[in-house]
Amino acid sequence: MTSIIKVDNIQDQGGNNIINESGNVITIGASGDTITVPAGATVSGFTSAGIDDNATSTAITIDSSENVGIGVIPEAWNSNNTALQIGNAGALFASTNDSFVGLTANAYFDSINSRYEYINTDYATIYQQIDGTHIWSTAASGSADNAITFSETMRIDSSGNVGIGTSSPSRPLDVVTSNNLPIRTESSAAQNYLQQTNSTGTTYIVSTGDNFFIGTGSSGTERMRITSAGLVGIGTSSPNTKLEISASTPDIQLTDSDGTNQFATIKQDGSNLKILSRNNTVSGGIVLKRNIGGTETDAFQIQSNGDISFYDSGGSNQNLFWDASTSRLGIGTSSPTQKLDVNGTVKATGFDGSTPMVYAQGNSGTSCADNTFTKIILDNEIIDTQGLFANSRFTVTSGYEGKYLIIWQISFNHTSTAKTVIGGIYKNGSIIAYGQGFSAKSSNHTMIERTSIITDLTTNDYIEFYGRHDTGSTKSNNSGIYTNASITKLID
Repeated sequence: MTSIIKVDNIQDQGGNNIINESGNVITIGASGDTITVPAGATVSGFTSAGIDDNATSTAITIDSSENVGIGVIPEAWNSNNTALQIGNAGALFASTNDSFVGLTANAYFDSINSRYEYINTDYATIYQQIDGTHIWSTAASGSADNAITFSETMRIDSSGNVGIGTSSPSRPLDVVTSNNLPIRTESSAAQNYLQQTNSTGTTYIVSTGDNFFIGTGSSGTERMRITSAGLVGIGTSSPNTKLEISASTPDIQLTDSDGTNQFATIKQDGSNLKILSRNNTVSGGIVLKRNIGGTETDAFQIQSNGDISFYDSGGSNQNLFWDASTSRLGIGTSSPTQKLDVNGTVKATGFDGSTPMVYAQGNSGTSCADNTFTKIILDNEIIDTQGLFANSRFTVTSGYEGKYLIIWQISFNHTSTAKTVIGGIYKNGSIIAYGQGFSAKSSNHTMIERTSIITDLTTNDYIEFYGRHDTGSTKSNNSGIYTNASITKLID
């Protein structure tokens, strides 16, 4: 037998509704009441889409795969993932079969297509932690539920290396990019610097204003600077040219890595510019070249043995050549046979230097007995470059040995016919050359006799000049330009 009680309201003794039915809505209790289900009791027939918000809407949804949505019904995530989806775009998810955790914006891993897809039409990003590696990736804007192609932008691998633009960083910071400026820093301070310290020291890369310099040591002592004008200074903070090196003896070394100990050094030593060349264990050569129509030709060369060559405009002929082994200079020839060997015509307005040269005259005549060789007094030394002529005698000293050209001219006046004049050149007291003149004139006349010789002179050899006549009585020679001697050392 079934008993049925039909009521619309059940009230307590105070008249408060315990159960109230109005239309299709049943209300249990009143505001402020507590409804308790005893332990062991079962409530059946009750269903809910999730956790309700004040019993008016669903705040949290847990689907059958235990994916949770806060403020949203979670997408159909792949069964290998468990997700917490927040709002309309964000999601935190983890793998159910390995050490993988991800955080996405506008992306989920679809259960049907097994791929990442857009939640909404917009850009998408993802951050992943997998096997000790952190990975950040981005994707261009796409349509909802379409496939996403992520591009990795940065990762930190399990060794702590950071890769930007590379998935396999090999250094603590490894940046790979096609951008012309991969790293940019900005500071409101007067200087912005990068400090690098290792077990042996510290280096600095510093920007100050529009200038940039590199420093070393704990105090960052400046070593090199590039100014805002593009000038490079090494050892100076205010370079004046494209490259300026400042030091007590600034130098640059150029090393040929293909050879053995082959290098060149350019240095400024005081007021001297020095260029040094080395070829392993011996001196190297120095060559200056010109570029003619794209072809290099020699202009000047110092060979390793000291020979020096100046070339013509074509770079093939040695117009000026110094033979270091023989101390000879060739002009127009590369094989000089004399101290100065000229293949061509020489024009000079004068000579000056260390070559002995003498020209002397007599201020007055020397009294000469008849038919007797008499030493002529030459006391007017017009030229004596090395001071080797004294007391009418030319004496060779050490360093001036060699071949000499000697020219001697003497003059006498005669009053009768058939008279002779002889001029003699004496070496160490003995005659080595003479010239004789004969006159057939019967009246007063002047006789001039000239003689010359090329002879070798060694240290302490001396030259004197003598005259002789046969006028029949003692007579003095004519002075001034009429009687003169010249001595010139020839180039060996």
